[in-house]
Amino acid sequence: MMYSQEKIETVLPHRAPFLFAREVEVIEAGKLGRATVQLTAVDNYWQGEAGLAPQQSADVLLLESAAQVFGVILASGVEAELAASGKKPADGKHLLLGFDNCDIAGDLYAQPELQLDVALDGVFGSMFKGSFIATTGERLLARGELIVMQGEA
Repeated sequence: MMYSQEKIETVLPHRAPFLFAREVEVIEAGKLGRATVQLTAVDNYWQGEAGLAPQQSADVLLLESAAQVFGVILASGVEAELAASGKKPADGKHLLLGFDNCDIAGDLYAQPELQLDVALDGVFGSMFKGSFIATTGERLLARGELIVMQGEA
């Protein structure tokens, strides 16, 4: 199932220019998805007071992109459950808690676009653990884990 930018905006609070995944392919609802992300236009992010170079901005924005794609994947699982049960969605959002075991092995800023694969690895009560890998062609650029929690709106 393909989530267009319009559809993504119904499940995430992010908007351009801070919405990096313009389209997400949900491969398995609630569990696995893929997006193409472009980080080459990051010159305007955090250059002022934070003083980050474009490469540093791209690294940070890759993590944000992974969190956004994970949010879409989790929302797709909720939608599938609701469609099957006929219930209405509960108010609430997934809140990013953090990242772990992140390794950025390539120059993300130099890539015209990269593929971001994100998967749900486990559910622990109201917490969801996922993992991501970023590639361009056959080359691994980054990998890591993220944790979100079901919050209240």
